[in-house]
Amino acid sequence: MKRLVKQSIKSSRNLTDSQVLFTPEELVRFISQIEELKNHRIKVINDSEGLKFAIGDYEYQISI
Repeated sequence: MKRLVKQSIKSSRNLTDSQVLFTPEELVRFISQIEELKNHRIKVINDSEGLKFAIGDYEYQISI
């Protein structure tokens, strides 16, 4: 699996100007904490169509 590189974040005093970035692994750790999903297999799939999250038997596409 390819590793995504985080882009730099510019600091700002205005919170509406802020941009928060997460790696796929960080998102999996976050999703894994959701009580209803704790018994499901969660993984990241990086393919030519973009990024997908597999949760149980379902896949969710994130276009990049």
